[in-house]
Amino acid sequence: MEGAPVTAATGALGPVVAKLGALLGSECKLRRRTRKDVKFIRSKLKHVHSILWAAWGQEILDAESKELKKEALDLADDMLDAIDDFNLTLEGSRRSKRLMVQTKIKASPFQDFRARVDEVSVRCRSKWKSAQPISSLFSRKKNNHPRIPPPRAPFVRKDAADIFGMDRWKNDLITYLIGEGGEEEGTTAVQQQLKTASIVGMAGVG
Repeated sequence: MEGAPVTAATGALGPVVAKLGALLGSECKLRRRTRKDVKFIRSKLKHVHSILWAAWGQEILDAESKELKKEALDLADDMLDAIDDFNLTLEGSRRSKRLMVQTKIKASPFQDFRARVDEVSVRCRSKWKSAQPISSLFSRKKNNHPRIPPPRAPFVRKDAADIFGMDRWKNDLITYLIGEGGEEEGTTAVQQQLKTASIVGMAGVG
């Protein structure tokens, strides 16, 4: 999944589209209904991924845009969990060691996601009509290698305050470091001690 990073612009949409593509590959044998749902969902989410990547280049996202983006990323997280759970139900084929087969589950495990994915996709296309979708990370060249992402990382912003959805963690960190109102209760400037906090994570995850 090296060609499908998690970024602040698209969240887990990249890995989700990549994993759905893997389910459609030659190493998985899905039931007809499941395969149909996977194709539908992958097509929709692939487009949403491209739209969000392009829209992230805008300097300011209004409240409605931020909320829609959050809804799309929450959907990606739920899809990722559903795919991982489904992969645990796959069994090895007796004919081939590399082939994984859907056996126990008769109904499509992704059927309930179809309406939700379609709704988010339609709203994203409507909201960001002016955003020109760029080439997806998942498009392939003739040599079957993924295309290189745009040179400008989508999570780079002019102001760190533009990062969406991190307020609670940011406020908790400030409170821990400097206390309420700048000084902790019952402490003086002499009594205050130096505090440190390590923030570790991949670039782009917030």
